[in-house]
Amino acid sequence: MKATRRFGIGSNRNLRYLLLALVAVGATAFGVLGYGASLLQSLEGSTINTRFTVRGKQDVPKNLMVVAIDAKTFQDLRQPFPFPRAVEGRAISTISAQHPAAIAADIQFSEASPLGQNDDVALLTAINNAHGKVVVSDNEPTDAGNVSFLGSQKGTALLKSVGARPSEGSFPFDPGGVIRQTVYKIQNLKTLSVVTAEVATHKRVAPFTGNKFIDFVGPSGTIPYVSFSQAYWGTYSGTKHGKKLHEQDRRDRRDGHQPQRHSPELHR
Repeated sequence: MKATRRFGIGSNRNLRYLLLALVAVGATAFGVLGYGASLLQSLEGSTINTRFTVRGKQDVPKNLMVVAIDAKTFQDLRQPFPFPRAVEGRAISTISAQHPAAIAADIQFSEASPLGQNDDVALLTAINNAHGKVVVSDNEPTDAGNVSFLGSQKGTALLKSVGARPSEGSFPFDPGGVIRQTVYKIQNLKTLSVVTAEVATHKRVAPFTGNKFIDFVGPSGTIPYVSFSQAYWGTYSGTKHGKKLHEQDRRDRRDGHQPQRHSPELHR
């Protein structure tokens, strides 16, 4: 009596072929899905760009100013980055003297200063003297929302002791590395924009879920900005047209001289 050969996987070779085929189909499916998702995100981003273009440039907020670490800053200060904490502290003090509603410091301060404790103390003193206006950015909070600050693993408590608040400075990226959206919190830490708004308005921002598109008022450079070195030297004003300058700078300009530039190390 002949054995009946049933339909099925008849050999190890057939089994391998079938498994390879299934893997290939699965990989193709995932590839198509991934490409489709990326394509949809790109299309959505393009429509957002078009909507902003059609809407046109909006009125520039009069209560915002960017302090940029730019080429002028490195030329003026003659310092590599990261700067000494005392330099950053002096910039915060100069900005604070203009009585802003909030100062958002998007600089990582997680490690202790290589220049020693006195350098860190200079930054802490400046933040403390800003009287609750400073928001510090951090990109590596713990799952509980705690941050490292100036080498301390209890950074959140340290910031609180000088009247400052920590925040998460990251943004979700759209395809192509474009930033169009923000979120409410990351790893149980509110984001920089949310905390800054709360400090400036003295009101809690209502929690929201998922990503929210940023309501840009215009392209890059729309918000007025000054160089970090200008904030350090005090040669700028937060008022319209920059009419109020640092008093020493005004005297120098009146006498026909350029503002006196001392090495930042002298001010630690």
